[in-house]
Amino acid sequence: MTEEWQGWREAAETALYGDGGFYRSPVRSPEGPAGHFRTSVHASPLFARAVAGLLARTAKELGLGTVALVDVGAGRGELLTGVLAALPEGLEVVPYGVEVAARPPGLDPRIVWCAEPPRGVSGLLFANEWLDNVPVDVAEVDGDGVARYVQVRPSDGAERLGAPVGGADAAWLERWWPLSAPGERAEIGLPRDEAWAGAVGSLAAGLAVAVDYAHVRGGRPPFGTLTGFRGGREVRPVPDGSCDLTAHVALDACAAAVDQEGDVDRGAAELTDQRAALGRLGVSGERPPLSLAATDPAAYVTALAAAGEAAELTARGGLGDFGWLLHRVGRRRSTGERGGAGNRLYGRAGQGILAPMTETTIGIGGAAESTDMVLNIGPQHPSTHGVLRLRIVLDGERVQHAEPVIGYMHRGAEKLFEARDYRQIIMLANRHDWLSAFSNELGVVMAVERMLGMEVPERAVWTRTLLAELNRVLNHLMFLGSYPLELGGITPVFHAFREREELQAVMEEVSGGRMHYMFNRVGGLKEDVPAGWSGRVRDAVASVRSRMDIYENLVLGNEIFRARTRDVGVLSPGAVHAYGVSGPIARASGVDFDLRRDEPYLAYGELQDTLKVVTRTEGDCLARFECLLEQTLNSLDLADACLDRMAGLEPGPVNQRLPKVLKAPEGHTYAWTENPLGLNGYYLVSKGEKTPYRLKLRSASFNNIQALTELLPGTLVSDMVAILGSLFFVVGDIDK
Repeated sequence: MTEEWQGWREAAETALYGDGGFYRSPVRSPEGPAGHFRTSVHASPLFARAVAGLLARTAKELGLGTVALVDVGAGRGELLTGVLAALPEGLEVVPYGVEVAARPPGLDPRIVWCAEPPRGVSGLLFANEWLDNVPVDVAEVDGDGVARYVQVRPSDGAERLGAPVGGADAAWLERWWPLSAPGERAEIGLPRDEAWAGAVGSLAAGLAVAVDYAHVRGGRPPFGTLTGFRGGREVRPVPDGSCDLTAHVALDACAAAVDQEGDVDRGAAELTDQRAALGRLGVSGERPPLSLAATDPAAYVTALAAAGEAAELTARGGLGDFGWLLHRVGRRRSTGERGGAGNRLYGRAGQGILAPMTETTIGIGGAAESTDMVLNIGPQHPSTHGVLRLRIVLDGERVQHAEPVIGYMHRGAEKLFEARDYRQIIMLANRHDWLSAFSNELGVVMAVERMLGMEVPERAVWTRTLLAELNRVLNHLMFLGSYPLELGGITPVFHAFREREELQAVMEEVSGGRMHYMFNRVGGLKEDVPAGWSGRVRDAVASVRSRMDIYENLVLGNEIFRARTRDVGVLSPGAVHAYGVSGPIARASGVDFDLRRDEPYLAYGELQDTLKVVTRTEGDCLARFECLLEQTLNSLDLADACLDRMAGLEPGPVNQRLPKVLKAPEGHTYAWTENPLGLNGYYLVSKGEKTPYRLKLRSASFNNIQALTELLPGTLVSDMVAILGSLFFVVGDIDK
């Protein structure tokens, strides 16, 4: 594997289709694409039946008794096999499988296997999830606002910015995916436009259809969609041949790229979604009437199962949102008819290319009612950790839409800040995340100290760091115990409370509080630690550490827990950035950011050798739990390092003498900390009075919980609690 930096298009071409590449190597991909990701073909035979119906309609429109079926990106021939089995009687088909990999053994001998689409045939060309695997270059805007090519190192996937984007690529970006803000990324879809235009051009007459993950100009993702898949899991994209590399397709650009040749229309296009397309092909997810269960139970069960398969193919937030691009080829335009791809993009005007056919009913809903159901989870529900309400829309057992409804615990803390002096606001600040009270206090006092230009005594700095890490362990232990409980495992929570009690004892001894410590003061701490306290802390830390393998063995070693969490609720890095997700949730998706390392405060700058930022790339519920567990172990190590340093400090003060009336000078500042659940920040504006003019709170859970709108659609109801619990939120931290 070369160590040279390459553009993403070149690197992906080699990794996917070169000698020993992902799609060519039987060792790397013995099962073919089906072993690494699930398409509509694998989801249900209903998809192949729908394609068979579309092929029959195309043959009828062409007036041909024998038609070609060209499957571009044929994989192991699964779609062709399914269509051949579902063909109506009397229709003669010449099937072509277009694939770079060798012909799979045992394939139907009627299928012609080739590396390029055959030219001059008439019939249906169908490209299901092919264009997303056509390699493209990636562009990113640098700090000066210049779009540059992203270069990648194939051995490990490391990236850097290269030369500015120019020529045809720059023109494509300007037209189809304009970039402006630093950090924005785009996949330059010009090679896909050319590939699709070539595929459509290979047909003499008929219909060309591309089905893929898609977006259009008005809804491009700000950070691109490039990712990898291996063994059914989304992984970090590394172009070393070990994983599939894919990015969503700008299907509107592909539509416009198809040439018009003379009076033969190769540009009349329709761009729709799979839900609408399959609906017009007769695939309905409506459930059978209950009366059928009484008259014919076996037929009812069969129809119900089929309806479930159809629901998966048409689900919002899932396969139903795939784009369908359809080009009719070889039809002569009528006088005055307008050609081009702009006719109807994601439109519903008229019948389009896919006029409704006689519907093959999978199941008939009672009284023709919609299968959508609105379900409220909460606000009083044990899985929501408090008064959080989720409004979800269900289609059968699958979530179509999810909306967190917040505010049931809103106390108006930010407004109350304005009516309390700088000593009193500490009490208000430590309550929004009641599992991280000490960390909540830190941001406030650090903001005021920064405004005053005040330096905190060294003993206070190290003691604050120690208490912050002990508070982090207390927070994480709660979730390490409660999350398995939500999935049906009651034992871990008893272990978690035993460990928490040991640490709670030393926190209570030093501060007098078990939840709301009120131990920080502007300028330092309330008072010095009691005699012998450091030794008791060291014993408690050692005791907790000695039993942490319980969570590794009892929870992570449990196959039921792993089955409920692996590949469930996958949060992409792009969604992390878009929603402002932070903390262990973000790091579990591969976003390697931790304020303690990247913008050190307190004594973290001197703890870099001990501090370990735990990350994962999978982004699923299991990865989030693993990050939380490893981060807990590292916090125990950091606590020991603080105790070692404190033992060598000379006796001294732990606070500064303050005036009776404390006033911050006029101005503003922002202080943020790496709280246990993520970024916690305070924007302080002062007019020189004893109370803040404005104190804006940025809490971790408020942003993290918004990602549910991205995570829940397309998932099953049974996975909802697993996803919800894996976000490790506190409702008070949401509502503030």
